[in-house]
Amino acid sequence: QIFFRFLMDIGLTPLTGTTDEKHMKEDIEVLHWHSLDHESATKLKIFIHD
Repeated sequence: QIFFRFLMDIGLTPLTGTTDEKHMKEDIEVLHWHSLDHESATKLKIFIHD
């Protein structure tokens, strides 16, 4: 879910592909989270590029 939030913060729409109702609900809850702080977003960007 943290990665989903990160993707939304940078303007992308994550696709889950799950058919599990519990996972769907967890994925939807991310819409109500605050954006990641700058430090966390930077760490994810570094992780993706390495």
